[in-house]
Amino acid sequence: ITGPLKLNIPAATITNVLCKGASTGKITMNPVTGGTIDYTYAWSYQGRTTPDLISVPAGDYCVTVTDANQCTANKCFTVSQPAQGITVTLNSLTNVTCNGRSDGRIDINVTGGSPFAPPQFYTYQWVRNGVTLVGTQQDLTALVAGQYCVTVRDMAGCTKDTCFTVAQPAVLTASISNKGNASCSSGCNGFAVVKAQGGRTPYR
Repeated sequence: ITGPLKLNIPAATITNVLCKGASTGKITMNPVTGGTIDYTYAWSYQGRTTPDLISVPAGDYCVTVTDANQCTANKCFTVSQPAQGITVTLNSLTNVTCNGRSDGRIDINVTGGSPFAPPQFYTYQWVRNGVTLVGTQQDLTALVAGQYCVTVRDMAGCTKDTCFTVAQPAVLTASISNKGNASCSSGCNGFAVVKAQGGRTPYR
C-alpha cells in the first residue's frame, strides 16, 4: 500500500513593504510539494485564493493549501515594514511682521523614511495656496502670508505631506475718534484722540 508524499508548503519569497503604512507587500509562493495535484489556496487575508499574495500591508498572513484528496497543510508568513515613516516637525515659524510684507519664514526638520535608502537624503516640493513654488530647498524664507504645504520624498520614493500657515497682522489704520478746538486763538487746550487698529501692538 502506497500513498502520496506529505503535503508540504516550502518557504516563500517575501517582499516587505517599502514605505510605512503602504500596501506594497508581496508573498511569492514556491511550488508546493507532496500531496496530490491540483492544489487550492485559502489565505487569511480578504479570502484570497491565489497562490501568491500581492498588494498587502505589513502583517502576518497564513495560507491553507488543500490537495485533490482534501489533505491540507498550513503555513504563516510575515510581511514587515519600516519602523518609522517620514516625520516632518517644525523647528520654527516666523509670521509676517507687517501686512503685505514678505519676511515670513518656515524652518523644518525631517527624520525617518525607508531604511532601504539613506534616510538623510530627501527632496522637497513646496506649494503656496495651491501654486507650486520654484526650488526644492528644505526651509523657506522671505515669505508672504499664506498656507505652505511641502511634499518630502526619500530615496526610496516614500513621501510625507505637511502644511503650515504663515499669518500676517491686519492693515494698520489710524483715525481721529475725538477732538476739541482750543477755546482761544492762543489757547493750548485743544485736543485730538487717535484710534489705531490692526498692525501689531503695542503702538508707539
